Formats: sequence, structure tokens, C-alpha cells
Amino acid sequence: DNIGNFSRKCFVRRGNDVELGNALKDLGFDLEQRLSIFTDLVTPTGIASIIDYPYLIDENTRLFFFTSFTKQTQLEDKHGKELRESSKGSQATHIIGEVHAGIDVIALIRVTKKQSDSIDRMLDHLRQCLLDGTKLDDKEQFDQFPPLQVYSNIPLIREQTKILSVYHSIRDMEEKR
Repeated sequence: DNIGNFSRKCFVRRGNDVELGNALKDLGFDLEQRLSIFTDLVTPTGIASIIDYPYLIDENTRLFFFTSFTKQTQLEDKHGKELRESSKGSQATHIIGEVHAGIDVIALIRVTKKQSDSIDRMLDHLRQCLLDGTKLDDKEQFDQFPPLQVYSNIPLIREQTKILSVYHSIRDMEEKR
């Protein structure tokens, strides 16, 4: 069954306010998913691979979160019961009950103390434009934006190293849906 819910979340956190495990919780990973990742039951991919971020996350780190949930497909109860019955005795540890489609992005930005206020204002402006669906004005201010590390379920977005490229990729994908 397709369930037509659409939702969008975008927020910015200072690094000293975030633990990577909680970042996954903030993006909607339930406890079972997080435990599977942290116990190496599954290999983290997409945004979940943020747990492998190799650098210290501190007050000079900004985390830009964006998630856009566009489609949910759920296993019908009668099929779920059949699947559970047929999997008894197997080594399966999980049964997929629903699939979510959308865009998930976490961008990590290292800033200097001198840059922090201006970067925070730019990130807040980007956040507001993405939430409101409005176009970004004054793009020149982003020319001095530091490089970033991007984690996403979308390979095109994951390859970006500039915040404006991330913004435009998200906007383009949302306009096409």
C-alpha cells in the first residue's frame, strides 16, 4: 500500500550540541535501526555512514540536516503475517515492513571562530528557503563558505563539496517529484 504522506524537516545544530548517534535519531532512525548500525549488524550507507566521520565534532562544527519524506510503501498485514510464518526457522533477523522514499542529507561544516556567526546566518537562511520552498537570493555571500562533508542517500548530493550545490540539488530533485 502506498501512503501519501509528505513531510520536510531542515535544521542546523552546533557540533557541541550533537552526538552522532543522536543525529540518526533526529533524522528518524528508530531504535532497532540504530542498534543494527552500532552493533555492525548492517553496514552503514548513505546518511547512516556519518557515524564513521573521522574528525572531532566540536563547537567549530555545524551539522546541516535536511530530510524530505515523499513516499511510504507499507507491507499489507496479510502479507506480513505470511512472510513471518514462512521465515520461521530461517536465520533472518529482520523483515522489511515499510519503505520510505525521499531525500536525506547531513552536511558537516568546519568553521573558524571568526566565521561562525556569518556561517550560522547563511545556514539559517538556507534552512528557511528549503522549508518555505523559496528561492535563495544573494548567492554571492556563499562564495566564501568553507568546504563540507556530505552524507546522503542520493549519490549526486553525496558528491557535493559546496553548500550551494547541495541546496540546488535538493531544490532540483524536489521540483521533479
